[in-house]
Amino acid sequence: EELFVGVSKRFTLERRVPCTECLGSGASEANAEETCRRCSGVGLCVETRSLGPGMVQQIRATCRDCQGVGRRVPPELVCPACRGEGTQKDRHTVEVAIPAGSDASSF
Repeated sequence: EELFVGVSKRFTLERRVPCTECLGSGASEANAEETCRRCSGVGLCVETRSLGPGMVQQIRATCRDCQGVGRRVPPELVCPACRGEGTQKDRHTVEVAIPAGSDASSF
């Protein structure tokens, strides 16, 4: 029925946008990022595991401290608005006009 007479529908969308406080850096101060100490800025760490007597396995894995980026923000300088993520949730309302006589397969 709505396709026959035409209708206008509103949708609320939620998306992630750069933080307005830190401008997406995740830090409360400019140039607060530092090279990750664990991986020395590479983003990968070599983990050594013992498999048994005389058997050792080395695995290259993503750094747990910087999540593979190679840079991190010290805990005392993390942006309080986004908690260091660099993004915030944003709600946006969109209004879509469906013209009268529209075909259901066109939407």
